[in-house]
Amino acid sequence: MYFRKYAFATVLAISLILSAGFLSGCQSTTTPEDIENIADNIYGKLNEGENTASASILVVKDGKKILEKSYGHKNVETGELATPNTSYRLGCLSKCFTSESILMLKERGLIDLDWKVNKILKDFPDYAEDVTIADLMTNTARLPEIYSLYPEDGTSLSDRDLYEIIKKHPRPSFPESSYAEISNDAGFVILALIVEEVTGQNYQDFVDENIFAPLGMDNSAALVEGYNSVGDRAYGTILKDGKFVIGDQHAYSRTLGDGGIYSNVNDMYLWDQAIDKSQLVSNKTFNEAMKLGVIVEHWQYLNEFWCYDSTTDRPAKFSCGWYSTTNNGLDALWAEGGSIGFSNMYVKIPEEKLSVIILTNLKGNWGIIKESNLLVQAALKLPDKKS
Repeated sequence: MYFRKYAFATVLAISLILSAGFLSGCQSTTTPEDIENIADNIYGKLNEGENTASASILVVKDGKKILEKSYGHKNVETGELATPNTSYRLGCLSKCFTSESILMLKERGLIDLDWKVNKILKDFPDYAEDVTIADLMTNTARLPEIYSLYPEDGTSLSDRDLYEIIKKHPRPSFPESSYAEISNDAGFVILALIVEEVTGQNYQDFVDENIFAPLGMDNSAALVEGYNSVGDRAYGTILKDGKFVIGDQHAYSRTLGDGGIYSNVNDMYLWDQAIDKSQLVSNKTFNEAMKLGVIVEHWQYLNEFWCYDSTTDRPAKFSCGWYSTTNNGLDALWAEGGSIGFSNMYVKIPEEKLSVIILTNLKGNWGIIKESNLLVQAALKLPDKKS
């Protein structure tokens, strides 16, 4: 509660400063020091107590790190401090890596996005016989909502375990609709299985050998306990009886395609640059996949609360793990990732070559949505590289 109360109060104060200064034209540009001061004002208190969670921040402009800084504790029980090399469970940010894997297979000529899933997974349920790979990537497959499928005893399930349950489900949980579902992760669980079926590799090995290793993301992994590990690891934090305690794993934590990747801001810089420089898939392939994006259900709610320009009447769309919308008239991509003990945010404004990433080990810390917007607003005032 301390983290969230403090953050919201600070966000309000900084918003007033931005409105009075940066956004009114009194200060036409901002500096890296201004960006760091904003982050310090939001997160600095995390360094003052022993029982605080952590936040790791990355701001990138024109390919350069403007800010890379960590605050607070990666483990609230041991008091160990977080650093830019501390890796957090990315939650739904993992979907971007799963989508990238699928696009890599497409460019290698191994799949097409318009293929029906049952061309690869021969036992795909009959009720979803017309579902394509593209449907999975755009959250329009109308598959059962996976969180309702877990056993009541809290047994954790792998991607394969969930798939076996999905196959037995009598019918889709959602009616036909022209909208993308906000929070149905079944498609990305199945996409991970498609990667395995097509390549003959475990998903965790594929992303390691084809994404992490080539990019030098040495502290990132699709974590499978007992199979691989994360060295400098943040442990999820929850509030219990008025005190922060470790709450790191639950029944949903074993699935990989929708949320099982760990990474840190140092590695995420390499990932961010790989996207900008088309190191893994071509810009053409990525843009074509993003154009498949479908308007998100309740997009007005997203624009009001989740997005970065609540005045826009442009509907948010979803594809490849990314939401696309506008920010002060600029095209923006963003992704959020929450799971037990973690809350994360990733914003990209390609036209401005600007990215903001916030990783935290605190459950339900959605103040980071507004916090990331403050950093975006300020970073948009940074001088262009050519100036």
